[in-house]
Amino acid sequence: MIEENQIHALEDVLQNREYELQAHAFGHFSRTAKGTDVFIQTAEKETKNLAYVVGLLHEEREDRIEETLLPIGLSHEDVSKVIYSVHMTHKKSYVPNRVARAVHYSNKILEGDGAYIVFRRCHFCGESKKYRGWKATDAITERFRNLKNKPNNFPSFTEILVREQIKWSGRFLEAIESKEAWALDMGERLFLEGRARNDIENVVRRFETKTVEQEKFFKETLDYIEGKKYEEFKNLVFPEIISATL
Repeated sequence: MIEENQIHALEDVLQNREYELQAHAFGHFSRTAKGTDVFIQTAEKETKNLAYVVGLLHEEREDRIEETLLPIGLSHEDVSKVIYSVHMTHKKSYVPNRVARAVHYSNKILEGDGAYIVFRRCHFCGESKKYRGWKATDAITERFRNLKNKPNNFPSFTEILVREQIKWSGRFLEAIESKEAWALDMGERLFLEGRARNDIENVVRRFETKTVEQEKFFKETLDYIEGKKYEEFKNLVFPEIISATL
């Protein structure tokens, strides 16, 4: 079983790494790990700890997972479980692995939507090489149009949560396409923060709102990155269905 002290040691290692993209840095992996508990509420501690570690490492290569976990004391058996579950998180079809699915849902529903995704995605557009030479609004519009979550892409126990999350990204895309001033300003400023490769968590915390709409997105996002939304998220899913589905 993976122990708490091993998880803390892993977090220390990952927090001190250099990351190519700020939108895919330690904060993203940490929140993906924490979010797994929303989707695995009924599991035993051993499974929850495994899901947490897989959340932290869900974008890592197999060889690097071994290099990271063995020195902090994980057994070869536990390392193999982590590697297998990380591999399963990238499967596009349903997989019989509750840990992998919990990580996938945390990554796609919590990190990949809601008010936070407006900050993260606009920042990513400025940071990514893909959008070099693009105007901020064009890059952001293209990104949001191509990455839409739909409730029917996820199991029924998540439907209420997914619908609540997509309201935020849907509202922002609608505002960008309609050229609403608050959204254009917000997108442009976050795009430039990404272009400067500024830390996404710091960008959120020091974001200065100019309108009521911006304030709504800012407050929701700040609450999320500070860990204040998880209990609310748990109340929007159905534990009695989770145990039968995951």
